[in-house]
Amino acid sequence: MNLRGIRTDLAGACSGREFTPYDVLPASSPELPAAVVGWPDIIQFNATHAGGARLTLGITLYFSRADDEAAQERLDDVLSGGLINDIARRTSPHWVAIDVPRLQNIETRAAGGAELLTAELVVELITTP
Repeated sequence: MNLRGIRTDLAGACSGREFTPYDVLPASSPELPAAVVGWPDIIQFNATHAGGARLTLGITLYFSRADDEAAQERLDDVLSGGLINDIARRTSPHWVAIDVPRLQNIETRAAGGAELLTAELVVELITTP
């Protein structure tokens, strides 16, 4: 399993929808909208996956609240499936199957000295060995 490759390919899927991808949200103001590809919450190793693993990780989306209407419209676009479909259809040498089963934790957070609208996409995949 190549976790770095997985996170890089997921970030690439987000940048295609004009999100600035990050591995970690910077302490200074991030370029918004931003997508932070997190570390796996769960990694299940199983011989039935032919040496690969099943993992679950989150991609946290950050939207500017400087213009609440624009932030909510952008979130509505994500909820309507564009980014979710881009990720679910993405192919990579680092996984054999990928799914985005839910979006959760829609809330307002303080980050980089600003109030941001955030949401977390949950991504599940089966890795290549």
